[in-house]
Formats: sequence, structure tokens, C-alpha cells
Amino acid sequence: MEGRKRETTLEVLKRLQSQNKAKYSVTENPPVIRSIKDILGFEEEPRSKLKAVKDSPNSEGILLLNKIKEIEKKLKNGSNYFDHYYDLRKSEDKLLRFCSSVESKQSLPEEITSKAREIERRLKKIK
Repeated sequence: MEGRKRETTLEVLKRLQSQNKAKYSVTENPPVIRSIKDILGFEEEPRSKLKAVKDSPNSEGILLLNKIKEIEKKLKNGSNYFDHYYDLRKSEDKLLRFCSSVESKQSLPEEITSKAREIERRLKKIK
């Protein structure tokens, strides 16, 4: 026993660290599943998002529609539900006012008009 020298704490830590590096090398795949596709076995459907052109007369409606989609996504997550619900109602009201103020309804994209009709139907059910 006396012939064997005791390792210092630093030496022990270095030895254990080098063992871990050898055991879990960087080239191996990590044991953690990294994506929803890996967990569920299928990909999420791509979310469509209209791009607003600054000079377009419909750009305000497109921006409002994108904002409504973002707020709906936040509502599904469940945090600050009442704050997001209030913002959603305000944005929906703005979209309805925008749709009613546009002179030619045919020039609006289909997504905007369909969302406006959906909001109107829902408001009629509430009243």
C-alpha cells in the first residue's frame, strides 16, 4: 500500500473526463430524439403565411391575417390566454373593418375573405 501513490482530486477528475470522452464520442448519435418527426413518425404540415407587398392595397389585410394566425398559435400554447384572446378579438375586429372598407371584394386574397366570413359566422352565433 505504501508503494502506491494516491491520486489528487484534479487527476481523478481528468481521468474520469477522459473516460467519458472515450465512452461518448462526438461521432455517435445522441440518445435524445431531436424532432417531432422522429417522435410522431410524420412531419408537421407547413404553415402558409402570405407575404405582404408594401405597395399593395391588400397589404394591411395580409398583415392582419398573419397577426391573427400568430395569436391563434399562441392561444393553442396556453400561456397568457386572456391577454392573447383580447389581442385576437382586436385583430379580428380590425380585419372585419378592413374587409368592409375595401371597395372591390374580388381584389382581396381568398384567405382574407374566408377568414372574415368565418369570424362573422362565429360572432353571429354568439349574439
